[in-house]
Amino acid sequence: MWGITSLIWGITSLILVGIIKVGSKCVHVSCIDPSLGVADNEYCMYILQLTCISDVNACDSDGVTYATRCHFAKAYCANAKVTFVRDGTCLSTPSPTTTTTTTTTPSPPTQSSSDVLKEVFCNNQQAINCQTGFNVVCGSDGNLYPNPCEFSKAVCNLSGLTRMPDTSTCYPL
Repeated sequence: MWGITSLIWGITSLILVGIIKVGSKCVHVSCIDPSLGVADNEYCMYILQLTCISDVNACDSDGVTYATRCHFAKAYCANAKVTFVRDGTCLSTPSPTTTTTTTTTPSPPTQSSSDVLKEVFCNNQQAINCQTGFNVVCGSDGNLYPNPCEFSKAVCNLSGLTRMPDTSTCYPL
């Protein structure tokens, strides 16, 4: 009985301190690489919670091929040193004179890692629940958004929308 009680207390303690893992993958905000910029950090808070669906493969700067761009985005959120290289599998070819595998350096990326994050967020915006509190953001369209998540969704649909530093120039939606 004491063993079960200790186990339950231990699990409860982990949940209370905000350590949430699904399998070996961390899906909590504490898993986000602190070196990411503000916009990337906000996208990551929601991308880490997504269930990735079928999409094109993605190759990163370490030569790792991800099943989807969403899976790459999750990896980038945890480690900003890994960058997006290109869609598709990473090129790896056996060398004809040896038994080792030679990995070719892929061409420069057509999109930045930040662009991929935004795309994954925007493509999944219907699945993203923005009920994360009230932290008003003023948009360059003159509208007030209830939180950064709702503002990010608006950015998906309004090209050129930016944050305004002064909320007094905005009016509620």
